[in-house]
Formats: sequence, C-alpha cells, structure tokens
Amino acid sequence: MTIAAKIRIPIARRFQLFRSRGLPLVLFLVCVAGSLALWKRHGRSPNTVGSVDAVRVDVISTGAGVLTTPPKGDWQTFDFVDAGMVVATIDASHAQARLTTLAVDREALKDEIGATRERLAFDKVSLLQEDEREAVRLSWQAETLRLQVMDRAAQIAVDRIELQRLDLEVQSTELLVGASAASRIQYDRARLERERTQARICAAETALAEATAQRAVAVARLDQRSNLIPVEVAKLLQPLRTAVTAQEARMREIEIEVTQLAIGAPVSGTIMAIHRRPGQAVVPGEPIVTIATHTARHVTVYVRESQGVTPSVGMRAAATSRNKQTKFETIVNEVGPQVELVPIRHRTDPTRPEWGIPVRCAIPESITLRPGELIDITLK
Repeated sequence: MTIAAKIRIPIARRFQLFRSRGLPLVLFLVCVAGSLALWKRHGRSPNTVGSVDAVRVDVISTGAGVLTTPPKGDWQTFDFVDAGMVVATIDASHAQARLTTLAVDREALKDEIGATRERLAFDKVSLLQEDEREAVRLSWQAETLRLQVMDRAAQIAVDRIELQRLDLEVQSTELLVGASAASRIQYDRARLERERTQARICAAETALAEATAQRAVAVARLDQRSNLIPVEVAKLLQPLRTAVTAQEARMREIEIEVTQLAIGAPVSGTIMAIHRRPGQAVVPGEPIVTIATHTARHVTVYVRESQGVTPSVGMRAAATSRNKQTKFETIVNEVGPQVELVPIRHRTDPTRPEWGIPVRCAIPESITLRPGELIDITLK
C-alpha cells in the first residue's frame, strides 16, 4: 500500500490563517512597542498650560476732594488712554482755602514779629552793645525773610493751581476745536492765558530764589553771632520761630497736594472699570479707574509636583497658542521659590486643587500675544 502524497496548503489559505491568527499578535506587539517609545519620549515631559501675563493697574486718588471733569470729558469703559494722560482731576478749592488760611496766619505772624521787635527795641536794645544789637537785628531779619520766602512759595502754589486749570482748559478746547465745537479764538485765548501764568510762575520762582539766598546769608551771619543774643531776646524769638516752622510744614503739605490734583495714567491701555466719576468725593488711595495693558512679555506656567521635573532658569520650552496659530521657542527666565496653589483656569480639572511651582517664560519680541491668553507649554 502506497502512502498518499502530502497536500500543500494553498498560499491564499496560509495568508488567511496569518491574517486571522498571527497578524493581530504582531500588531499588538507593534502597538506596545510604539506606546513604550512614546511614553519614554513624552510621558515624563512636563506639558502644562500657561497664561500670558495680564496687567491691570488701578489709578488711585492721590488726595482728598471732589473729582472734576477731565479734559477729554467723562471716560467710558473700553476707552484707550496713553501713559501720562490725565484721567482724573481733583477740585482745587480745598487747597486754595488752605492757602488763604495760611496767608492770614502769616500776616498775623508778621504783625506779632513787628510788635515784639518794637517793644524789645523800646525796652532793651538801646542798652546792648553794638555786636549784640547786630545779632538781634539779624535774628529779626532771618525770621522776616522766612516769612517772605513762604509768601513767594504760596504765590507760586496759587499760580500752579491756576496753571493746571488752564492746562486742562487748553486741552479740552483743543479737542473741541478738532470736533468743530469751539472756535480757534477760544483756543488761542486759553493758550495765551496759560503762557502768561507760566511767565508769572517763572518770575515768582526767580524772586523766591533771591529771597532764599538772602535768608541764607542772614542765617550765616547770625550763626557767627548766635552766642551774643541776649537770653530775653532768645525767649521772645523761640515761640515765633516755632510758629514760622509750623507754617513752613503746612506750606510743604499744600505744595505736595497741589502737584497731586491732576492724576495721570501710569500705563497705556484700555479702561476696563470706572469706580468714581466727576462730582463724587474721593479719599487718598481710593481707586478711580482700572486700566488693562495691551502687551505682555511673559507667560506664567505651573509645573506640578507629580511631573517629576525641576524647572531651572535657562531651560528651553516650546509654546503653542490654543488656536494653534502661534508657535515659538522660549526659555525659562524665572522660577518661583515656593510651591503654590495652581489657579483654576490652569488646572486639568477645575474642581480638584493642584499644586505647582510657578515658572515665568519670556515671550520673544517678534511674537504678539493677547494678555490673559492660554498657552500650551512643553518644557524640554
């Protein structure tokens, strides 16, 4: 009996068997190897979300008083302002009233100094030696010159209040002329009045410098004879000197207050909130408007503790905007000193708190991003 020849399995059947039995296993092994490779390459890479720094600045009141209408009129939200532009003005009536009160007090001091000097001259000075009489004369002269210096400083403060008012009037009139709501003659008249006030301030500052120099000379000469002033004269002068010193301190307060009547924008940007409007009273430190800037140069991200990577200054990173239209390379230029609670909008799950190290990455000069925009960051 002969053995039948072995029948070969057709190629089509072999391929069918491989496709049903071997190919799934091969594909499974390939997928496992690919997954391991991807995990090794990207699994430990600290991919995280950052946001472009959004700066908002509150313009605060520098003094107490009632807000007046600024040159451009009432501000509205989404109005753009340049840095240094006047966004609020405080009514100067309070400062003017204090200057008037100080002027009355100075006149009373002058009368008191004159009366005391006359009484002393009648009672004592004729009995003093020549050097002592010169020392007494210089003492009265020094105090009189102090009052003259304050007179000139007060006049400058008054003129500066007027100059600020004229500056605002010129600016508002110029805007009205541009909108054909005022004539050119009104603008020229306001500008001419401002120039006159500026010239008056320059002249007053020159006179103030001269009075200050004269007082410095009198004080220097008095210091050489201070030991010659009789005790009775020194006792009479001490209360007057104290009163004049108090006047000088109040005068400095008013000078600072005058410089703070016009409040400028610290940064350029868009007004996003208005807290106080013209006609409302404000106190020092109270916010008036909030300005949002248009540009930013940093992205802030948070590296989680679970990512197993310690960020360091100089570390490279790849950044991609959420709309995938902007991609750029950056570096870490600042690393926070403490682990902090990650803001809600940076979290993977907003309902679960996360902790991470704050990291700041630089934005290249050629890249423009909107402040507050979310950026995907991959630290390398």
